[in-house]
Amino acid sequence: MRDPIEVLRNVFGHDEFRDLQGDVVRHVCEGKDALVLFPTGKGKSLCYQIPSICRDGVGIVVSPLISLMRDQLTKLEELGVVAVTINSDTGVADRREIEEALEMGQIDLLYVTPEQVATPRFRALLKKIEVSVIGIDEAHCVVDFGSDFRPDYAALSILRSLLPDVPVVAATASADQETVAEIIRRLDIPGAKTFQSSFDRANIHYTMTFKSSKPKEQVLAALSAHKGESVIVYCIGRSTVDNTAKWLKECGYSALPYHAGMKQSDRDRNQDAFISGKVDIIVATVAFGMGIDKANVRAVIHTDMPTGVEAFYQESGRAGRDGLPARSYVFYGNANIVQRRRMIKKSKGGAVVKRTGAAKLDAQIGVLETSGCRRKAILHYFGEAYGSSCGNCDNCENAPATRDATEQANVVADIVRQGSRMTAYQIVMEACSVSGSSGEKGMLEWSAVLQQMVAAGILDVSYGHFCEITLNPAIDVPLKEGSFLMRATNKLTSAKVRSIGRKSSGSASRKSSSSSTTRRAPARTSAPRTRRNPYEVEENFGEGMDLVAALKKKRKQLAAGKKEYLVVHNEAIEQMARFMPRNARELLEIRGMGPKKVEQYGAPFLGVINRFAA
Repeated sequence: MRDPIEVLRNVFGHDEFRDLQGDVVRHVCEGKDALVLFPTGKGKSLCYQIPSICRDGVGIVVSPLISLMRDQLTKLEELGVVAVTINSDTGVADRREIEEALEMGQIDLLYVTPEQVATPRFRALLKKIEVSVIGIDEAHCVVDFGSDFRPDYAALSILRSLLPDVPVVAATASADQETVAEIIRRLDIPGAKTFQSSFDRANIHYTMTFKSSKPKEQVLAALSAHKGESVIVYCIGRSTVDNTAKWLKECGYSALPYHAGMKQSDRDRNQDAFISGKVDIIVATVAFGMGIDKANVRAVIHTDMPTGVEAFYQESGRAGRDGLPARSYVFYGNANIVQRRRMIKKSKGGAVVKRTGAAKLDAQIGVLETSGCRRKAILHYFGEAYGSSCGNCDNCENAPATRDATEQANVVADIVRQGSRMTAYQIVMEACSVSGSSGEKGMLEWSAVLQQMVAAGILDVSYGHFCEITLNPAIDVPLKEGSFLMRATNKLTSAKVRSIGRKSSGSASRKSSSSSTTRRAPARTSAPRTRRNPYEVEENFGEGMDLVAALKKKRKQLAAGKKEYLVVHNEAIEQMARFMPRNARELLEIRGMGPKKVEQYGAPFLGVINRFAA
């Protein structure tokens, strides 16, 4: 095996590894799996490229976009690395030649799309060649794309099955902790070590502005500070991209469009013009820029609200990769919220996917409407603590007008503290009930308080399953008077939280503050139950036990002498106790409980759960 430092210096021309790069490379060269979370520009690609060259065999890199592959291939070819791609544009003769070279061990790196991995021909090829490393570039796409479209992303775990002894490197610039766990699960790399550097892009200035009645003037004002500089302008929709590029040209700017509706040759030509500096501005849908190596982008402008904090972090992070000052601008409005909620509702994913999408939208709204430091709110989303202010965002430079909302925040904190696994919708409904608020106005007001408490790091959200909200254990409650400020006016009038999947109100959901996994079955009384249990269960079943123990007892009964894990695994039992599904639909969301098991065993387990929830 070649020495990684020797490859770094003689092939890539760098004297030393940056930050955690060296740790990742050595870990992978030893044959171990890794999940790499580095901000844009911190050298994620080297983490699978160098081990691919050092170890025997060819490195297989799965990448979401042909344009992304093309950019990396160009750079590798310039360095003398033998790197090729097989994708939908590869001709029959070229593919045959590449496959022969692979079988002869003449290729260092092979780039493919997930759709190629899914083909029988490619899987047959893997059995004929020696593979050194499996790299999953832009690994967050495994979660983002796998649920709604490009279903082959959801099947990439086949690589682990076909190549069980080959190390896997999953690399991404943005993922919260729930997304990280889901990437590891979907790629079947449970033993992967996570390497995470700080998410802070200190050189990027953040500005987020509510759209005025003249949004074009807002965009021109932003561009006026970057004349002659490289700028990415993101728009929603192909027609908007075309129209915006045309309009900017008419205004005297050097601009070109980029979107999936264009011919590949036109996209390539426009991308090359932007990367080479022949044109200053590329107007594009969010597909542009993923993995593009252009260090001197001075600004990224979102003409509409990004789809989420993770997407925003990825896209804004394409500015300032050279470490020099750069700017991110976001213009947002109520129409964006309505459109995003409609997309979530129409999503092909199940209730968990839709609920998570709604919770992440609420987090995005919180960042947009915060009166505090933008950077602090963004970093909190990724689980990273930050000081009081950065001095490099619009709010830090020009604090907006605020009001003291500490009293309302303490009401929410008290509800969360006394409740159990409550969603945003349930908390807002309970707050409306406690305060005597009613109707649309009350819902909107309390939604804003909750969203801002999340953005401020007072509340944490578990983005998965039921998206429960909990108090940040590092925060002392009740909050001191005057310690929680909100904007004097919240302009997002469409931003109230919604109920998805679980319809129960907050007041109906409030329980003891003790953990759900330690609840005990209610003692027998002569009084009738307030809630009828629709599932049969023995009257005394589980009395004196906590819920986990009662569910395991029921599993033992159902096993009837056979191995208990054949009914359900312990993980499913623990999830049932934690999330307490109340019907078959919610039980299907428990990992390991598929339709067949719910049909066969669902009613007995639900009987136990509903008895404890009574």
